[in-house]
Amino acid sequence: MKKKLKERANRMWGVVTFQGVLAMLFGLVALAWPNATLTIFVTLLGIFILASGITGLIFGLMGIKRCRVWWLEFLLSLLITGFGIFLLTDAAISVSLFIALVGLAVCARGITDIAIALFSRDKAVQASRTIYIITGLISLVAGIFVLVQPTISSMVLIWVIGLYAIFKGIFAIALALNVRSLMK
Repeated sequence: MKKKLKERANRMWGVVTFQGVLAMLFGLVALAWPNATLTIFVTLLGIFILASGITGLIFGLMGIKRCRVWWLEFLLSLLITGFGIFLLTDAAISVSLFIALVGLAVCARGITDIAIALFSRDKAVQASRTIYIITGLISLVAGIFVLVQPTISSMVLIWVIGLYAIFKGIFAIALALNVRSLMK
């Protein structure tokens, strides 16, 4: 039993170290080239959305004889496919659209939290009303900032992701070294 655990730990520390190094490299690249990082991210998002749309189109067509509302899946997937193509056609507009959607989503979250605080009859929510309102206001202000200052917001987003990846990598390597030292 102890031998199997030791073998597993021996394999694990190398994988975790590799993960940590990759995370740190990703973080450094994101910080060194934030515009390219954001463009690549939005391009990958476009590829994912396009693939999702095409898959949905196939499912919609496969459902013609099996489902009465097959056309709904097909139409939605057609829109999703078009959106994926749009994201892949113009990187600058796609990045701007992505940042605007993030800003709108954060604003919507803030408005929702405030509405929950003001109108919910749930005892737990009522007991935490102030927290909901503060969280909602912070979200609302952050969302408005993203919408008003999209360039700064996109750079801050990349910096946060880059710094997170670097710290995540450092801690993964520390964990791996700790596991390795426990094997001895």
